[in-house]
Amino acid sequence: MILAAVATPLPAAAQLLQLEPEQILEDKRRLPWELHAEEVAYDRQLDQYMASGNVQIARGDIRLTADFIRYDHKSQRAFARGNVRLVVGQDILTGSYLEIDLDNQVGFIEDAYLYLKENNFHITAKKIEKTGKKTYRMDQATLTTCDGPQPSWKINARDVKVKEDGAGTAKHAVLRARKVPVLYTPFFYYPARKDRQSGFLMPEFGQSDRETIQNANQDTSVAQALGMLNGTITDDVLSPKSMVMKNIAAGMDADQKRDTLFLSVLGRYPTESEI
Repeated sequence: MILAAVATPLPAAAQLLQLEPEQILEDKRRLPWELHAEEVAYDRQLDQYMASGNVQIARGDIRLTADFIRYDHKSQRAFARGNVRLVVGQDILTGSYLEIDLDNQVGFIEDAYLYLKENNFHITAKKIEKTGKKTYRMDQATLTTCDGPQPSWKINARDVKVKEDGAGTAKHAVLRARKVPVLYTPFFYYPARKDRQSGFLMPEFGQSDRETIQNANQDTSVAQALGMLNGTITDDVLSPKSMVMKNIAAGMDADQKRDTLFLSVLGRYPTESEI
């Protein structure tokens, strides 16, 4: 790998290692990483660069900026802190601290925010794992397509993933209108990069094609039933502050109240046997 460095000003003690012509020829098939900073120091023994002040490391469509970056030339790992921002193609990842293998794009970022431009997804989490150039994973996260600090709706979920094919998945997802919970599902799919489908993001309950054995139906699964019985969904839906209860209290007749409850919780109207 080639690392081209530019520093203004560059202290005398921070002399950079000069690459031999043979090294440049061996790496001529690859673009160099370019390092720009106000101050750059090089540790010859550790083969590491320490840069501070408006630091930027870039190559092709990858650009990492931060207040301070330590770059390990041997392992190709970067350690960044302070106003960290990583741009890979159209993805934007920001946070307070980042560790990443720049070549393989595998690492993590803390106090994290991820913006996926294709479908305008905003995802926030305490920690986001970068598992590849276009793939991510979060233990707990909040996602929305609304712009601004106070989205009209958002989803809080666990085990949130963005996959290579553009699909997004999450578990134990709770849909909130403003701050009020209105819907829960044990498994949730969202089009992180794929073309959106018509209708609401989660039109109805059903079984996923990978989480359960019987996958070709839209009946309520055992996991969903247990989630509703043992989870907080009942209390959340029946709360006087929930959108469901507010709608029911707005002068509905018995049939309208019944339909509202079924649509809000199960995403469908009741069958004849349930009436």
